Amino acid sequence: MHTIDKPKATDEKRYYRVEDQPATSSPRCADRSLGLNLRSRAELIERIRKGLPVKALGNLARSLGLPEREVARHVGISARTLARRKTEGRFHPDESNRITRLSMLFDDVVELFEGNTTSAAHWFHTPKRALGGATPIEYADTEPGVREIQDLIGRLEHGVFS
Repeated sequence: MHTIDKPKATDEKRYYRVEDQPATSSPRCADRSLGLNLRSRAELIERIRKGLPVKALGNLARSLGLPEREVARHVGISARTLARRKTEGRFHPDESNRITRLSMLFDDVVELFEGNTTSAAHWFHTPKRALGGATPIEYADTEPGVREIQDLIGRLEHGVFS
C-alpha cells in the first residue's frame, strides 16, 4: 500500500489575492523622492487629499537635480502659484496629485537604475527615441505620457530594446 506524507505545518505556503492585502502594506508609497515618512499607500492618499507640504516639491526637485520652479512648471504649477503655496505651506489636492504622479514615476526610474538617483535623474532628462525625442520629464505632464514612460521602463527592465 502506498502512503502519502502529509505536509508539515512549516511547509505550508499561504497565497493571498491582491484584494486581501491591507492598504497599509504597499511597497510603492512614493516617499523616496518626496522625502515624506509614509507607512502606506493609504497614508499617501490621505496626504494628497489634505495637500502635500511644500517641502515635498523641494525634496523631489533635489532628487531630480532641478530647480524647484522647473519641477513646478513640469507639474503645471506657475511661479506665482508656487510662491503662494510656499506662504500657505501646502499644495492643493490636485497639485499634490500631479507632484506625486511625477515622484512615483521617478521612483520607478530609480528602481530601474538599482537605487542610483544620479543615473535615474540623468535618464529622466535625456531625450528618448521611444518618446519621439522628448525627455521623460517633458512627457510626464499627462496620464497617457506617464503610462508610456511606465511601458518604456517595463521594456527596459525586461531587456527589450526601445
